[in-house]
Amino acid sequence: MNMKKIVIKLNLLTWTYLICFSQINELKYSLVSLKNNDTSKAIVYLKNCASPICYQKLVEIYLKQRRYNEAKMFCRKLFDINDTLYALELSKIYSLENNKDSALFWLAIYLRKKSEKLPENILKGLPEFFNLKKLPEWDLLWKTDWYNEYEKNLGEIYYLLNRKEYLTVIELINKLPVEYKKCEKFIYLKALAFYESGNLNEALDNIGIILNKTKNKDIVELAFKIYFEKKDYKSALNMLKKLLEIEPWNINYIEQIIMCNMEAENYNELLKYSDDYIKYDTLNYKVFYYRGYAYYLKNDFDKAIENYSKSIMINGGAHESYFERGKCYYELKNYEKAYYNFSMAIDVKPFTGKYFFYRALAALKLDKRTSACSDFKKASQYGFVQAEMYLKRYCVSNK
Repeated sequence: MNMKKIVIKLNLLTWTYLICFSQINELKYSLVSLKNNDTSKAIVYLKNCASPICYQKLVEIYLKQRRYNEAKMFCRKLFDINDTLYALELSKIYSLENNKDSALFWLAIYLRKKSEKLPENILKGLPEFFNLKKLPEWDLLWKTDWYNEYEKNLGEIYYLLNRKEYLTVIELINKLPVEYKKCEKFIYLKALAFYESGNLNEALDNIGIILNKTKNKDIVELAFKIYFEKKDYKSALNMLKKLLEIEPWNINYIEQIIMCNMEAENYNELLKYSDDYIKYDTLNYKVFYYRGYAYYLKNDFDKAIENYSKSIMINGGAHESYFERGKCYYELKNYEKAYYNFSMAIDVKPFTGKYFFYRALAALKLDKRTSACSDFKKASQYGFVQAEMYLKRYCVSNK
C-alpha cells in the first residue's frame, strides 16, 4: 500500500471516530427507542448520525422490516467506507429479492476478502442463499478455494461450537500450529469453549493472556460474564467500563454497570451511572427500582419513594417497588401508606412471606391486631421464619 492510500485510510478512520463521538447522544437515544419498541423514532435518531455505526444499525432495522431498498442503500455506504462485510449483506438481500446475478456478484466480492470471512460451512448454510443452491453458477463459484488454512481451522471450530462439542474444540485448538494458538481469535475461542463447558477458572486463565491489550468487544464481554458469575463484581465492573470505552454510545453497558453496582452494593456508583442513564431512558422501571433501593440504604426515604413511585408508574406490576416503597413509608411512620403499599405488593405476588410480615408490622402500628396476626400466620406459612416469633409474642391464641 502506497503512502497516499495509507493517509486516505487514516483520515477516514479519524473522520469515523470523530463523527461517532459527536453523535453519541443520537446513538444512545436510538438504542433506548429500539428497547422501547419505537423503531420509527430510532430511525430518526440514526439518520441524524452520519456515522458507520449508525448505518449498521439502520441496516439491521431495515432488514427486520424487509425494507430491502433502504437496507441496500446503507450497505452500499458501508461498503464504500471499506467495510467489505456488507458485500455479504448485499448478496443476501439480492438473493431474498430473487436477483440471483447480483447476489452471486456480491458474494464473490465478499469471498475475495483477505481478512476473516464467515466459515464456508456456515456461509453455504445461510437460509438467504437457498434460492442460489440449485444454480450451476453457485457450484462454479465454490470450485475456487477461497479459504486459507487459518480460516479452514476457524470454520471447523465454529462448527464444533455450534454442535456444543466444547472438549473437542479445546483439543483441536491445542493441536494447532503454535502461530495459530497465539492468535487472539483462537485464544478467545478456547476460553469460550471452557466457559460454555462450565469451567470458569480455565476460561479466565486462557482469556487473561489477551485481556489487558485487547479492544475486541467479544473478548471483554466474555470476561465480564466470567467475573460476574464468579461474583467478582469489582473485576466485572472493570470489564463493563472497558466495554463502554470501546462503545461509548452503548447505553446497555451503562444499564449493566448499574445492575452490577447493585450486586456489589456500590450505591454511590449506582446513583452516578443511573443519573446518566435516565437522561436517555425514562421508561426502565428496574433502574428506578435500583435508585430507590440505593436511596433507601442511604436513609434518604423521600428520594427513595420518588424513585419507587416512578418505577410503579412505568410498571404497575412492580411488586418489589411497592414493597420497598412501603418500607420507606414505615420508616417515616406513615403506617397507612405503608400498609397500602404492602397490600399492593401482595395483590401482585400473593405468596411472598416477607410481604405479609411487613404488612403485619404496619397493621400492629395501626392497632389492627387481628389483621396483623392473620398476616404473621401467612408469612410463617410462606416460609418467612421470623414471623413465628411475632406469632408467639402477639398472637398466642393464633398458634
